[in-house]
Amino acid sequence: MRIYVNAATAVVGGAIQVAVGLIQNTTDDSSKDEFYYAISGSIAEELRAMNWQVPENVMVLNNSPAKIVSGRKSRSRIKASVQMFNPHVIYSIASPYYLKFNGHIDVARFTDPWLTHPNRHAYSTLKYFQRISYWMRVKYKKYALRRVKYYVTQSEVAAIGIVRKLKVERSNVKVIPNDYNPIFFCEKDINRSNPNVKKWKIFVLGYPYPHKHFEIVPQVAKQLSLKGQNFHIYITLPSSAPRSMSIKKHANRLGVDTKITYLDKLSLEECRDYYTKSDILFMPTLLETFSATYLEAMAMKIPIVTSNLNFASDVCGDSAIYYEPKSVRDATNKIVSLIDDPELYNKCAINGSRRLEAFNKNIDYYKITKEFLEYIYEQNKGVKGKSSLLSDSGPIFKSKKVSDN
Repeated sequence: MRIYVNAATAVVGGAIQVAVGLIQNTTDDSSKDEFYYAISGSIAEELRAMNWQVPENVMVLNNSPAKIVSGRKSRSRIKASVQMFNPHVIYSIASPYYLKFNGHIDVARFTDPWLTHPNRHAYSTLKYFQRISYWMRVKYKKYALRRVKYYVTQSEVAAIGIVRKLKVERSNVKVIPNDYNPIFFCEKDINRSNPNVKKWKIFVLGYPYPHKHFEIVPQVAKQLSLKGQNFHIYITLPSSAPRSMSIKKHANRLGVDTKITYLDKLSLEECRDYYTKSDILFMPTLLETFSATYLEAMAMKIPIVTSNLNFASDVCGDSAIYYEPKSVRDATNKIVSLIDDPELYNKCAINGSRRLEAFNKNIDYYKITKEFLEYIYEQNKGVKGKSSLLSDSGPIFKSKKVSDN
């Protein structure tokens, strides 16, 4: 089977890790299946940071095809490479992708909770015109996905949302829970010594979208300071992100800017290093489908403090401490409870390590994904109008090393 993986629209977030994992595993795949990848510059950077040479069956596109004007060339290159590779299945990792793949089986990985299962807490972070903007984005995404028949998503609640909002059959939606990269694995002793004399390091990881609710971090830092806690916060807050400046100014006004280190975009190895030096993962997010960050913290044996919402408790179980969404006081108290109670701290870390066993490993995620793509291909053999899919002839071109555009 020939599989074309379209990851050109994966520029931030978990889709980058999914693409990296797939490329790593297809390299080690001894089957006769053939793969071709269209990836973003962000994915290429991640591969290079891990000392991987970008494989020859990969085309790197620095301009996202989702961009109306600057993405025009990327869209043309994707269409041309699809025509040349002649795949049986096209799997788009970060959907929608704003392209038509006529005559090919199209499978979309879709994980946008704003479309599938938004909630009032997330909407409350948006200003009036932002709400209108998000509503319009959702409408446009629904329109862009109108021709897609098959979907992959990360949770049952997202699958239900896809069926309800996009009017597809439940049997055409595959739930594949998120995984974590093997680079996140820690064998260190969980037990902590004398927490009262150490500086506790708190890691806040993610991209500062409104629903991530990073605005709460300076306020929590202020309350921790008022309680006399010895701590430092590391937060991923790229200077290019729209909300970065307002969050930094808020921290400055509260007098806690010296308690916070602002990090730019991190590679997987850099993420692992910050997990290693940190003691607590703080996830103030208000809306997710399935964040791999939870699994990474479990793998690194770090307790989690996060919002008391279903998407979090479904993943974390008893490995996390939950606080009332958006409550600065409750979030602060829950962090302090971990600092002051070594037994509770160790219990959460141990529970996380055990709970991790219930989730996919990187190789399992790859196998399940490939099995679903194979199933779809077999189901569509002989379907009228899919003549290009029935050909077992190889790609029209031989793979070449492709330079960035």
